[in-house]
Amino acid sequence: MKTGCGIEKRRLHDDASLTRLLGILAPMAVRLLELREIARRTPARLAMEVLRPECVQIVARLADLPVEALTVEQFWRAVAQQGGYLGRRRDGPPGWQTLWRGWLYIQTLLEGVHLAPLLLLSKSG
Repeated sequence: MKTGCGIEKRRLHDDASLTRLLGILAPMAVRLLELREIARRTPARLAMEVLRPECVQIVARLADLPVEALTVEQFWRAVAQQGGYLGRRRDGPPGWQTLWRGWLYIQTLLEGVHLAPLLLLSKSG
């Protein structure tokens, strides 16, 4: 919550604002924690078994990997790479800030995927 979500940077002064912000950010933070654990415990598990298909498709396309064979570990690393993780031989595992940046980028692309058909429909009408 502190590193990825930047709760301290928000400088909210009342409890109601902080509660609303936590209501939005906490599910994303929990999902990232959950994905990290799945990637650690069952790295060879297919990403399509754990994540929404459109999210897997976006990450597979960005990583230039086949959607149907993308594992959770490959997904996790590809998300981190979108946040700036280089993944060199001596690099450790991706950090939270890198993962958070990558995850937010993927979510932005996913929002665009969902909005694109609506924009196309409004143009033709």
